[in-house]
Amino acid sequence: MAKKRIAMAIQEEIARLRGHEHSQRKVAKILGINRNTVAQYWHFGPTETSLPHEPDWVKSLDWNYLEVELTRGALRKTLYKEIKDLPLSTSR
Repeated sequence: MAKKRIAMAIQEEIARLRGHEHSQRKVAKILGINRNTVAQYWHFGPTETSLPHEPDWVKSLDWNYLEVELTRGALRKTLYKEIKDLPLSTSR
């Protein structure tokens, strides 16, 4: 039986996360897929270190600190409430 391919979006996400210097195990955990699957697609496609439309403030955040704080729960609730209260915008 032929090997089942994963969706192109997942392959692109593996490349994007690799560009952000995540390990194969971390990428597998983030995407919820087997680490051996990540290893198969690890070297496909170009890596993206940053998105062209990524605002400057995103680069200035301490993402490790945010990840730790989000696992605590209190910050997650606060962020959810703030995002929920944002006005919906239909135009971009």
